[in-house]
Amino acid sequence: MVHAEHQPQATTDLLPIIDLGLYLQNPDAPDAIAESKRAADAIRDYGALIVKDPRVTEQDNNNFIDLMEDYFNQDFDVKLKDARPEYGYQVGVTPELTEDPKCPKDPHCLDIIDHIPEANRPLKFHGADPKWRFFWRIGEQPPATKFPRLNAEPVVPEAFKDVWSETMDVWGNTLHKAVLGLAEMIAVGFDLPKKTFVDMAQYGPHLLAPTA
Repeated sequence: MVHAEHQPQATTDLLPIIDLGLYLQNPDAPDAIAESKRAADAIRDYGALIVKDPRVTEQDNNNFIDLMEDYFNQDFDVKLKDARPEYGYQVGVTPELTEDPKCPKDPHCLDIIDHIPEANRPLKFHGADPKWRFFWRIGEQPPATKFPRLNAEPVVPEAFKDVWSETMDVWGNTLHKAVLGLAEMIAVGFDLPKKTFVDMAQYGPHLLAPTA
């Protein structure tokens, strides 16, 4: 197993590209099983991979990106109306400078960063997180929950109420379906029942979380 503190960080050029289409076409085919083992190996060795899903369209991606650019370009006070601090910012927008990242205060995390090759090393900074973020819930909702703040009603920005829900749902569910398909592949690659990880994730508080 590769440990981040001892090995160079893999760049995206080194990460395996996994073809989800092979599995979707016929999960029992030899090439699909071989691709599933590659996916499992990538998670074991790198903790990351690149997935190619033939169901994803460039138009859906463009619609999402365009909407996010328009949303985050709004004035501060306009975006602030979409914040829900009473729910711990688990839905809606999280304003800039709201959260304090753990890593700058964690010597172990800082040591890992120091050992990453300079070309891939993240920038160190101190203080509150300068980015904005929006949480939009996706996936199945639990029939009952002990964690209401994780299942609060979604926030729909007023200026985009005619397109927001559809655009976010389409892109969020596209990503979610890709992850679920990949989760099956990884389970197969580890010689586990294919629904092992999918079942674990059912009813989880899955979020589409664009940042700016």
